[in-house]
Amino acid sequence: NIPKPAIMKPVPLWTGKQLMSLCLPKVNLWKMANGAKDNDTIMSADDKIVKIVEGTLLTGNLDKSTMGSKAGGLIHIVWMECGPYETKLF
Repeated sequence: NIPKPAIMKPVPLWTGKQLMSLCLPKVNLWKMANGAKDNDTIMSADDKIVKIVEGTLLTGNLDKSTMGSKAGGLIHIVWMECGPYETKLF
C-alpha cells in the first residue's frame, strides 16, 4: 500500500522515511545511530535515534551502524524476527 503523501500541494510529495518504510519488513527497532550523544532524545534535531515500529520508520537516519549485520543492526533484527527468507528479500 502506498501511504498518503506528506505534502499535498502544489503536487503530492512523499518523505524519504515514507519511501524507506515501503521497503522495510514488519520489524521493530530502537537504536542510536552513529554520532548520537547520550543526552539525545527521540525528538532531537540531529535525528540520531532510529525508531522503527511494525516496519514504519518513525525517526532517525539509517546509517551503516544501524543497517549493518552486527548484533542489534537492522539486518540482524530482520533475521531474528522474520527469518532468512525475508532477510534475503530485504
